[in-house]
Amino acid sequence: MGSFHLPTMLLRAIIQKSRAFERHIETLTKVNPTDREVMETLIMGGPQSPSQLATAVGLSPAAMTSSIDRLTGLGHAHREAHSSDRRKTVVRPSDESVRIIMNELMGMVRGINAVMNDYSEAEIAIITRFLTDVNNEYANHINPEDVVGYAAAQ
Repeated sequence: MGSFHLPTMLLRAIIQKSRAFERHIETLTKVNPTDREVMETLIMGGPQSPSQLATAVGLSPAAMTSSIDRLTGLGHAHREAHSSDRRKTVVRPSDESVRIIMNELMGMVRGINAVMNDYSEAEIAIITRFLTDVNNEYANHINPEDVVGYAAAQ
């Protein structure tokens, strides 16, 4: 492999730290990676039916039922009657779990925002252009159907 620009190597380090942060959330909430992804989808997308969640996360109905059972057993989510069709259910994240996860996430987001305060508007424009180009390059190398959950909207 040839040499890489330092920003490319730093992006790789950020990806690794992002995965470590996901593991931190999993440890904090005592869930596995699949259940964390379901929780993220619920937090970002609001209450959803089990079939909507299964589609969003890319799980089979049976696997989604197991995930919802685990999340409800841990108190992270609960099933409730659909507002317009009482035969259906929706899954809603618990307020306490949302608070815990968002507290962790927002601490990191606030820190990143604080770092941005050290840059001029011109520097922020360059950083934004670079990150947009990197995001687009990622998109060029993936099948959009493989992007599930709230990330699909990005």
